[in-house]
Amino acid sequence: MGPHLLAVAVCAVLAGASSFAAIADWAADLDPPARRRLGLLGTDTGR
Repeated sequence: MGPHLLAVAVCAVLAGASSFAAIADWAADLDPPARRRLGLLGTDTGR
């Protein structure tokens, strides 16, 4: 697991996510500036 993915997972859990699906939903809802801050520059969630 890369450090950026770990950062996303930690932030999601701190925000209340309690399952892998909830972490994925939390990450998918991030706006582009938040993605850049977490090191996910240029990623597309498919939504």
